[in-house]
Amino acid sequence: MNDVLRLPEPEPEWDSALRYQGENRNPVRQVSLWARSDGFKEAAVMRVLFSDVVRRLRLRAEESWDDLGAVEVATFRLRGIDFAVSHPTSDEGLTSVFLKGVLAEEERRDAVLQLLTVLAVDWSAIEFWRSSDGTYVPQR
Repeated sequence: MNDVLRLPEPEPEWDSALRYQGENRNPVRQVSLWARSDGFKEAAVMRVLFSDVVRRLRLRAEESWDDLGAVEVATFRLRGIDFAVSHPTSDEGLTSVFLKGVLAEEERRDAVLQLLTVLAVDWSAIEFWRSSDGTYVPQR
């Protein structure tokens, strides 16, 4: 066996690296891979179970977290557009749809419609539309 160096235990005053740095004396802050997935913007929130989306599209969900806590995320490409779907693990009922890149409103709507088509649902599955100014617009 190689001569591996063993590291000491964490300093007693260090909190988890997942916490914000306010009073935490840990010199690092862990960030999630999902939080670093630059370029994805939320387009819609569906009234569809995340697990059903993953099952229907035969995707593999990845576990991560964001500022609100643990999330499951699946990324995929559909007709040349990069998508991500996610939901907080504490709430299975709604699934967020993200699109990568700067798309005009009509392109975003068309992309979401393509996703709905492969999911075998229609626009009535959309609970909220995320407008280009960032506001949530109820769809029901």
